[in-house]
Order: sequence, then C-alpha cells, then structure tokens
Amino acid sequence: MAMFDAYRGMVRQPGQMAPLRRFSPDVLESESVVPVVLEFEQPPVAVYKRLNPHEDAEKYEAQLAEAHQAFLKHLASLGLNVQMAFSNVTVAGPTGTTVVNMPHDFTTVFNGIGVLMPGRMVANVASQQGVRAVTLNRERVYLNLDQSVPFTGAPEIWGRTDTAGRSLKGEGVTIAVIDTGVDWTHEVFGGYTEAPNEKVIHAVSLTGEHPIDNFGHGTHVAAIIAADAEYKGTPRGDAQVNGVAPKAKILGYKVLTGAGSGSATNIILAMEDAARRGAHVMNLSLGDSFGDPYSPECSAANNAMLAGCIMVIAAGNAGPEASSVGAPGAAHHVITIAWTL
Repeated sequence: MAMFDAYRGMVRQPGQMAPLRRFSPDVLESESVVPVVLEFEQPPVAVYKRLNPHEDAEKYEAQLAEAHQAFLKHLASLGLNVQMAFSNVTVAGPTGTTVVNMPHDFTTVFNGIGVLMPGRMVANVASQQGVRAVTLNRERVYLNLDQSVPFTGAPEIWGRTDTAGRSLKGEGVTIAVIDTGVDWTHEVFGGYTEAPNEKVIHAVSLTGEHPIDNFGHGTHVAAIIAADAEYKGTPRGDAQVNGVAPKAKILGYKVLTGAGSGSATNIILAMEDAARRGAHVMNLSLGDSFGDPYSPECSAANNAMLAGCIMVIAAGNAGPEASSVGAPGAAHHVITIAWTL
C-alpha cells in the first residue's frame, strides 16, 4: 500500500543529515534553547500493526520507548545537551482536576520525541543514525472556524439505522475534539457540573490551563458535532438543537490556549491519547500556515488513520490559492474540509 511506502527501505548513509523543517539560519546558529521535534525512521505502532498483524505490538511499543531513551543517552555521550520536553496535562475528574507532567514521547501514531536543545546543536542531531526528520516546534497552530450542520445533509440520514440496528445519530461512536477544550456545563451537552460525564467522557488540557473551554471555539465545534438539547421558550419558540451526530460521546482535548494557539507536540499528544482510547473519529478544526505534508502533525494524522480512526481536519482560513491548506490538513490520507463562499 502506498501509505506504507515511506517506512520501507528507510536507511540513511552514515553522516547524511535528516531533513530540517521550519528552521531559519539564525536559529541554527544560535546558543538559545529551542523546542524541536525529532522523528525516527522506525514506524510508529499504528503502522507496525498494519504491516505486521501477527506480531506483538506491545513489545514493539516498549522497544520504541527504550530506543528513545537510548538515543538521548547517546546524544549525552557526544556532549550534546538535549533534554526531553514536557507538558503540564490537566485532567478533569469527579473530584476536581489532576495535573500530570507528560513527556513529549510518542509511539502510537508518531515515532518521535519533543526535545529542547541549543539551536547550534540541531544539525549534529540531524546527522545521527535513525533520525528521519527534525522540525522546529513553535506555537504556530491556530484556530480554523467551521460552518453549520444543515450544509452536511446529516438530518436526512438520522432516520436510518446501521447493521447493528442503531440509529445513524452517533450512537456507539466516540469523537475526539482536539481544540480549545469543551464546555461540558453548556446545555447542549447536558449542562453537567463536572467531567467526565455521560456526554463528555474525557476532558484534558495540555496547555497548563483548566480543561474547560475558555475560548469558545472547541465548544462551538463540539456542538456542531454532537449537540443534543431542547430549549424551551426561546424567542422563536421551543427548539431542538442537534449536532451532526447528536448521540455521540465526546473526548475533549484542550491543545490551544485561551488565546487560540498551541504547539505541534501537544496536538500529537492528544492524537496519541485519543487513539489509545479507541476514538472512532478525531476532529481538528485548527492548523498552521505552512501546509507541510511531511510535518510531525501530518505524519501523526496519517498514522492515526492506520490506528482505525477517521481524521477530519480543517483546510484552513486562507486560499483558495494553491498551497494555502494548513497542516495537519495537508496530510495525504486524512479528510480535509474546506468551505468557500
């Protein structure tokens, strides 16, 4: 399959440098510490499972994790000061929130690590065997807005059923909204006082902020996807507000701050977690302005498809000129949505 071609026969010659992405010459000459994403040549678990369906995927995942630590030790032995990066992850629970320090260590949909290093060391690290690509990890992912449910034609199929006899309104489907979080107290999600709950079954922030949406975009997107509420006595009378899949469950990930921006590594962490939790669909109404189809976010999105998850991603707010689709919407194997007026 063409989707796997990038992981076949990937052997670099000793001393050959892996591609450098999004770096400017001044950064590569700097003593300042910069955030970097290292992608390795071995495929992540999602790809490995498809290529080797009869092999032990858990053992392979452990081998990748061990290889990451061994690589950092190897760099240290060369005198290269490269440190693993972390995110303060805030998870909503019945008794409040819990903060976990999560390393940027990826194995499920992306084989790589997020690290911190002086800019002048980047070229040396890129020359080490096993490195597939090195990318500058700046806060450069921003919100992309969406349109409304009637344009999708969803209401026309709600009366039908699937092969299990369930209505096609999202019953039995879990959807990850990777955005600014979800306001689970909103009426369209049941008005719950805490999460997880029957509608928002997982809520986590990777930005250092509280998991609940403090921007509004993620709540808007999640409502388009799975709103399910009846309003009484509105100015226009009683009204039933439905999303495209009103009976679906939501995994809410806050990867963008209250200012509406975030980093590639936090987005990959969210995709990794959603894939492990068995999300059927991931929605990312966000993107950067580079549109690099080989970026870490695009690679992770492609591989999440291999993990059995449908990836639905915004094309961006630019265009319709050529090369105006952002990443991860520029990934080769995802469903990218654009709207023009």
